[in-house]
Amino acid sequence: MENGSYIAHEADRFGVMTGKWTDAQHALYGKSELAKLQALWGDKTQERIELGKTFIKNLDKKSPGVIRLLNDTGLGNNAKIISVIVGHAERLAYRNGKR
Repeated sequence: MENGSYIAHEADRFGVMTGKWTDAQHALYGKSELAKLQALWGDKTQERIELGKTFIKNLDKKSPGVIRLLNDTGLGNNAKIISVIVGHAERLAYRNGKR
């Protein structure tokens, strides 16, 4: 599955799952997803998240609304989505000779 279609599929699934969550539930979810990423990436977690954020900021310049979508839906806290975004950003940086 391509990254774009994976993200769309995950967005649909996530929307069904979280549609009636409170702000507190979303906050707790974000903390638990960060813990998953920390377990996966260890001391590189913040560096990798920053790389993903930079990628998303650049993408939002080309396709306005991406940041709003990630924030409004809560997908910006989803460990699966974050890892796909970071993986793509790392491949792009590698291809461009930045890593």
